[in-house]
Parts: sequence; C-alpha cells; structure tokens
Amino acid sequence: MILEDPTENGAYIESLCEARKSKGLLPEDAKEILLSNPLFFGATMVRVGDADGMVAGAINSSANVLRAALQVVKTAPGTEIVSAFMLMDTQAKGIRQIGKVDDVSGIEQVIDAFWKPLPAVLI
Repeated sequence: MILEDPTENGAYIESLCEARKSKGLLPEDAKEILLSNPLFFGATMVRVGDADGMVAGAINSSANVLRAALQVVKTAPGTEIVSAFMLMDTQAKGIRQIGKVDDVSGIEQVIDAFWKPLPAVLI
C-alpha cells in the first residue's frame, strides 16, 4: 500500500479522533497531526488495520514512540504495565542493551538477563 495523502479517505482522521475523543481532538487537528508526525501516522495505520506493526525509534526518542502508540493504539484490556527495551548489535560483535546491560558478549546472556526476571514478555 502506498499512500500519498494519509488523510485522503477520512478513515485515518476518524480513527485518530476516536482514539483521542477524551481530549476533544478535532478533525482538522487530526489531519495536521497525521501529515506532520510519522509516529502518529504509523500508529493510526496499526489502529485501522492497514499495518500489523510499526518499527520506530532510530530518529525518535522512546518516549515519543510510546506516546504515539499509547495514545492511538492503546493497550489491551487488563494491561497494567507497558515496557520496552532495545537491543543493538554493535560492530564489536557484541550485544548492547541501553540502560540495562552493557557489553554483553553473547545472546544467551542477553536472554538470561531479560527473560528470567520478567513474568511475561510483551511485544
């Protein structure tokens, strides 16, 4: 699917307004958000079912990525905790996780570091 104007048929505007109805988002403001913020555009694509997921964060902060996802896609009913982590394969042939584990030499150690303390893994 190639979209030249994500607001062309109105479904994205309607969906974003519905997601943000508690904040009183107006259609003209929703259109501006969709045209100017790729994170909200991508999250809206997921919400309406035109995309299965969204990869983001290379040029945006985690806070901005999560903000779009939480405000548009929302969480599943009963979800109490939202969490995220990042793995980075460096040129030094190691795995580095920002904020949790530094310079881990093997993927097994990364899995052990993350998997065991978590009661569930949310993707």
